[in-house]
Amino acid sequence: ASVYTEVGPSADDIPQGTVIIDSVVLELPYYRAGIYGSVENPMDIRVYKTEERIQDSIIYNTETKLVGDEIGAVTVTPILTDSFDVYFPINTPTDSMINVKTRVPTHLRIPLENSFGEEILSFDPDTIYGDPDLFKEQLKGLFLESISEDQGVLALELLRNNTNSPYYFPSIRVYYNDDSLHNSYAFPIYGEFTNPKFSNLEYDYTNSIVEEYVDNPENSAQYSFVQGGQGITTKITIPHTEGFSDISILKAELELTVYYFGEDNATDYPPVEGIVLSRESLNDNGDTIKVIIEDAFYALQTQNL
Repeated sequence: ASVYTEVGPSADDIPQGTVIIDSVVLELPYYRAGIYGSVENPMDIRVYKTEERIQDSIIYNTETKLVGDEIGAVTVTPILTDSFDVYFPINTPTDSMINVKTRVPTHLRIPLENSFGEEILSFDPDTIYGDPDLFKEQLKGLFLESISEDQGVLALELLRNNTNSPYYFPSIRVYYNDDSLHNSYAFPIYGEFTNPKFSNLEYDYTNSIVEEYVDNPENSAQYSFVQGGQGITTKITIPHTEGFSDISILKAELELTVYYFGEDNATDYPPVEGIVLSRESLNDNGDTIKVIIEDAFYALQTQNL
């Protein structure tokens, strides 16, 4: 599983002059309601810069982006029901620095290379930081992936800042000091449309229940399967629709029954809460594409990853 996301400049004033980077941390709150499967084993997560921007007018299901240098990594076993202390540098009126200890819910913290922090703090404050598009031409985005063989999918709350805390929220936080004064500067990741993002999932159905049904219409007559991301999809053909051209259809519904196989674990692997239908259409080049209604497009854009 992997995530692509753009990053935006902060509204705060960029540090001026010579600064020394203490550390750079990618802060990502967990989206507990979206976790799928078991995340009780260690996960090896890598962070890279992307070489391409994300078009916010496109729904990405199987798309990938060109990825550049690795800038961070962590091995973590997510602890979702606890909290820990974050030490946040605060400068006092007497120009001394104290660390404020603040207890916050557990979240994913990935250390990034200090050179990456130096790079993004070096952007021109009068031009690049004043224009989000210019900023994103310099830092096109981030790519996060888990390289371990996970038994579940860790969900992250990247779209909104629901932490209600100045000490952590979806962002890249650069800790630095300037003339012995310590501070931090956060580059926000959250934002439904200001910082577009999408997930990419890959699946292997070998030796699974699904394997015998893939590309097998006879077996699929009784059971059909759907899964998010790049997962399996079901194509439904509705015959004899030629006579519908001269009538008004007020409502159309597709009724499906969720079936549990004997080995299913509905606790760790619950059924999806929603399914999106799309229809096949021809684009201007004559290629067959899937068209999703605008209401579904907006709903997909406002989900967490």
